[in-house]
Amino acid sequence: DVVLYTIYETDLVTRIVQPFGLVLTPSGVLYSTSESRVVRVESGGSTTTIADAGEDVGPLALDLSGNLYFSTVSRIFRIESGTGAVTHYAGTGIRGGRGDGGPALEAELDAPHGLVVWPDGALYVADTGNHRVRRIDPATRVITMFAAAVAPSGLALGPGGVLYVAE
Repeated sequence: DVVLYTIYETDLVTRIVQPFGLVLTPSGVLYSTSESRVVRVESGGSTTTIADAGEDVGPLALDLSGNLYFSTVSRIFRIESGTGAVTHYAGTGIRGGRGDGGPALEAELDAPHGLVVWPDGALYVADTGNHRVRRIDPATRVITMFAAAVAPSGLALGPGGVLYVAE
């Protein structure tokens, strides 16, 4: 079966405006962003807001435990799969590039336009405004520079542990 939703300035049941992120879980649940919100798209097309960041929301990423990550212009949040609790995961809320080698919550981010979670739980961030890909260690929550890039805008995990970076 093929189910097609056109999520670009269209009405499902609730309007999804300026979608930037889209994630489909293994169980078939679709999540999208809509301006400042992260929404769950039900099978009939209705939407439920599961988080509202109060500012534009960027990409989405899903880890193996079902936790959902999303970014704003200078922060990253995690939505816990079991409870739905939204926690601040990285970024100070100030646009900038400082903080590599320290706690992710004390690091500055500048327009993170791509997120991907490695199978070991590490979160990779295409920090577009800082021209780099950054890695957040799942155990220590320390952020480091993983690779320099001109304008990284998307990330994907490939077979054999290959990280693909769109510029």
